[in-house]
Amino acid sequence: MHQRVRVYQFGFVVGTVVLCIMLLGAVIPSAAQGGAFATNTPVGNTGDDADATVAPMIFATNTPAGGIASTPVPTMIPTQAGPESVLFNYALRFWLEEDLVNVLFDQVNALTAEEEDAQLAVNILLYELERRFPGAPTDPEQRAQLIEAVINAPVGTLDMRTIVEPFVQNAINMNPDAGTIEANGFQITLTPVNLDGANGTDRLVQIRYVDDEDVVRYDEYRLATATENNTFALLPTTYDIPAVPFDGVNAVSVYTADDVTANSLDEVVLRVDDNGVSDRFYILSYRNGRAVDLVDPDLELRVGEIVSWNLPIIEGGAPDLTVLETRAESSYPDWQCNSQIEYTWRFERNLYRRSADLNARFNNVPSLGCRLVHVDLFALSTSEAITEVESALLEFGFDSPSATRALMTLAMLYVQAGRIDEARNTAQSIITVGDDETWESQQANALITASGVASNTALDICAALALASESPACDMDATLGRFLTAVDIQTDSDLITQLETFGLPVVENELVSAVGRADRTAVLFALPDTGWWGFVDARDGTYNAEPIDAPAGFEETAFPLVQTQVPQTAYDALLVEDNPARVLTILENVQRENDAPLTPSALYIQALSYELTGARNDARTLYYDIWETYAGTIWGDIAATHLELR
Repeated sequence: MHQRVRVYQFGFVVGTVVLCIMLLGAVIPSAAQGGAFATNTPVGNTGDDADATVAPMIFATNTPAGGIASTPVPTMIPTQAGPESVLFNYALRFWLEEDLVNVLFDQVNALTAEEEDAQLAVNILLYELERRFPGAPTDPEQRAQLIEAVINAPVGTLDMRTIVEPFVQNAINMNPDAGTIEANGFQITLTPVNLDGANGTDRLVQIRYVDDEDVVRYDEYRLATATENNTFALLPTTYDIPAVPFDGVNAVSVYTADDVTANSLDEVVLRVDDNGVSDRFYILSYRNGRAVDLVDPDLELRVGEIVSWNLPIIEGGAPDLTVLETRAESSYPDWQCNSQIEYTWRFERNLYRRSADLNARFNNVPSLGCRLVHVDLFALSTSEAITEVESALLEFGFDSPSATRALMTLAMLYVQAGRIDEARNTAQSIITVGDDETWESQQANALITASGVASNTALDICAALALASESPACDMDATLGRFLTAVDIQTDSDLITQLETFGLPVVENELVSAVGRADRTAVLFALPDTGWWGFVDARDGTYNAEPIDAPAGFEETAFPLVQTQVPQTAYDALLVEDNPARVLTILENVQRENDAPLTPSALYIQALSYELTGARNDARTLYYDIWETYAGTIWGDIAATHLELR
């Protein structure tokens, strides 16, 4: 079956149980409501030509009364209450394809972009539908309605491939001679390639859906081989490239469709932008009736830049692919600094395998961010730090990556130097009118506002930046250290009273004694992004201050987890590898190592895996427990659909 991309699990915040907001019942559209789908949709064409009208089929968004929908039957999804009877009275549900499609349809229609748990649940339902009923929905009207629903779900939330694939295969069957097929908003492009050397020329298939607002809702490439019936069959895959946009994949494109292995057949090289600094390459080829990725399965072929790949092949063996792989050492909103290493990928033993020079290392790419990322600017004298930032900006330019961070840092250094007007002008220069969401605008606005208060010190302004957003353009502890050095804190007066007089609110203080060292008072301030400070008698009537570790008993407390966070591998084992037995092994190991219960999503995939591996009584018991414990949540709802009264 077609593999699925990973879907991230969503757990509970440490120390807090937050149940996801109840889906207010299943959305059950009816003819009277103008719904596009009902729980009792009549079967349409059922003969050999059941899908003969794929190309002109219209996705109905508001089916009028008397249309497709008929009188709805209530679904099994409870809205709030848990089981009304004891476990003994419930059996595992015997699923019919139409019933599971209806449950899925209801949940897709109720999906919102904010409900991450619901997104995970619907993706598991999509997997379950394909696992129980491959190629479902088989009824063309139901298929059209479900595709309509998933296409119009919040962008990037659902893995739609198994739902779309039968529709695309049917569209190709009906139009095998076409180069481009328009069907229900999808544009299917078939490009000639030679994949297997049999039955004529094969096809590289691009499946694309762009909505009326030019938003790409689906973009996928598949390999298809020519058949004896003069059409083309989409090949099952052993790799996993999600259709754009999903799971962080922004774009997919064809780098080349050519012979890259010197076997006189074509391979398709796909370039995938998945938010990495380097794109990922897949080298797809026909092998034993399947489309496979020829890249070493233990590695990823990451390409920041291609150094050499002598294509097309003129003569000889497969040419080596030499690339520069780029990785992020730090990234926005921190300093943007990348490093690179050169790798050579050589085709040997039927795979592209990676090698590198023994002395090869990741080296930083010359950039503004890499120049400044390791410079402790706020530990330098203010004048030295200003010179360092200004010279870096002149060297790399004011439009280079990290320039806005450099300018904000420079503005804060100007504050430190007492050059308030220059600080405000510099901050103002990086604000985009009407923007209050980006890091630079949040930082700049915080500096401008805080510096407008005459009594505010550099420490106050830095604290405002620390509160405005993460990765502030100043170092709070370093700025606090400058402040403490600039004020006289006398040993003949109460330390805590003096600190609070200087505007430094104290949260905790503790006298620390250690053999061979003078006693010191450890202080924790109510200031953002600061740690513990130690104050020791300097023997001149004042205190010296320095950063210290938290005293014994005040270390950061590790609260016990209310629920056990489950590794991503458990979800991958089900949704990517289609291996429910491995899911059970992973979860059993997790439970053995932790005292806290599993998250509801983990319990659900455990119950489903029990059912799929034949442990039906274990599945029945666990579905019941989920329904009873998490009634009114998405997990309780869909667990309940798997049970029925005896």
